[in-house]
Amino acid sequence: MQVFVTPKAERNFDSIVDYIKYKWGERTAKEFVQKTDEIFQLVESPNGRLNEDKN
Repeated sequence: MQVFVTPKAERNFDSIVDYIKYKWGERTAKEFVQKTDEIFQLVESPNGRLNEDKN
């Protein structure tokens, strides 16, 4: 399945990341983005697993 993100959703996501940076710092914001990317990969994956878990 392919996931599409609307421009509004992308702007909202960027605002959330900016708030996390302000409130808890760059490291926490980076971890949030990485976790979000992992979730999108899971949703897009045909078997519901991350690509690196295939080994």
